[in-house]
Amino acid sequence: MHDIEWVKRKGLPASLELFTVAEAASILGVSRKLVGAWIREGVLPAVRLGPGQRLLRIRRSDLEGFIARYQIVPPSQRVRPEEVEGDLGRMAGVRGSEGEDVGR
Repeated sequence: MHDIEWVKRKGLPASLELFTVAEAASILGVSRKLVGAWIREGVLPAVRLGPGQRLLRIRRSDLEGFIARYQIVPPSQRVRPEEVEGDLGRMAGVRGSEGEDVGR
């Protein structure tokens, strides 16, 4: 389950709950820069608010749709390269059980 659950705001429908780029990045487990790139590319919808429309916000419903559409794995459930066995682990430079470098 994504960390989006702990940031629920009571009394608002999902379409009115807004996240900053930093909050969205934290929920997705990626950098703010990557979230900004997704917004610029139109992959992740965002709204502009405030004077000069300088503030970017992501609707909760859009963030949930993005997570579902692209099957984003929550950071707490991601596998680190050193935990991967087989070809993927070797490509990541993972050391074997005897300490030998199996990736190179």
